[in-house]
Amino acid sequence: MKTLTSTLGIALSFFLFSFKSVKNDFIKLPNVNLTTLEGKAVNIGDLKSAKPTIICFWSITDDASIQRINAIQENYGANKNEVRIIAISTDNNTFIVKPKVLFSGWEFEVYMDSNQDFKRAMGVGNFQNTIVIDANGNTVYNNTNVKSENETALFAVVDNSIASAHNTSLLAKAE
Repeated sequence: MKTLTSTLGIALSFFLFSFKSVKNDFIKLPNVNLTTLEGKAVNIGDLKSAKPTIICFWSITDDASIQRINAIQENYGANKNEVRIIAISTDNNTFIVKPKVLFSGWEFEVYMDSNQDFKRAMGVGNFQNTIVIDANGNTVYNNTNVKSENETALFAVVDNSIASAHNTSLLAKAE
């Protein structure tokens, strides 16, 4: 019986540790140049933030990714002081993307990843990828599935990251 219990305990330990948690992974943004809608080159690795950051990949031809960005705008567009939103277009034509951004009323950073170097460097497989990085640089959400029920999980993670950033800043001020 002791052997069976020990074997099950060891097997359970290996099983539990075989899952890599996304919550505590540190993500360093790669040194990849993106382009603003005005054509200016920006190195995404230089974009640091002391607040939670939502990075959304999208394409002009992918309605689901555009709907996700619209939902993010609706929920967090007014909270620019609390969360940073970055939309990364994988399209290669600014003349199509810029009017879409302006027409949609997106009031956050939009960059072009025309050659998809950033997309590859981040391991993104499709347009519908959303990543949340907390104020400490940890990836706390990475989802490739754009469904309305996943938006609830996304918003919960962002809200928790905002609350955590507030608590951290309050602690720093107290010291």
